[in-house]
Amino acid sequence: VEEAMAIYDRLPSQGRDSGLGLLAKQRIELSASDVGGYEGERASDFERVAADGNRVRMSDYLSQDGYLLLDFWASWCVPCIEQMPNVRRLCEEYSERGLRIIGISSEDDATAWRRAIEKYGLTEYPQVLSKDRSEERLFFDEMADVCERYEVESIPCFILIDGKGEIVARWQLFDEGIFEMFESLL
Repeated sequence: VEEAMAIYDRLPSQGRDSGLGLLAKQRIELSASDVGGYEGERASDFERVAADGNRVRMSDYLSQDGYLLLDFWASWCVPCIEQMPNVRRLCEEYSERGLRIIGISSEDDATAWRRAIEKYGLTEYPQVLSKDRSEERLFFDEMADVCERYEVESIPCFILIDGKGEIVARWQLFDEGIFEMFESLL
């Protein structure tokens, strides 16, 4: 990856700014960031449009002295809905101490997703869809679905990322041990 980026950087600006040049850079960045979704692995960066219309890039939510929680859910998932009070509790207790959260819905129906956000008041942190709705313009399939990039096979799924972009924990249901972990981390 480093060698490929060095070659890319040596291209004249006309080559870097061309369609093929931009495609090459996207492939290099994808190779550098798409590493998996388990503890000890580097978190894969993604960018989506949130329910409020703002762009959300995962790496923008990382901070050296804090943590980022990815909350994978869907409106039709009863266990996901049951876990929402726990995510709210984390948000309330730890957001001022460095915790940031991004909700990622595996919803296929954007209308149902928006209704769930409204119904459950999920506005404390950004909510995005896992699948890029503009995927017909994506050149690399791995970029289309955040759930696939993080190897999320069942929901709810929670992935905690440190400020360096490393995954430090992954779980499906909250217990008091999870809150104790946050207390010790933050």
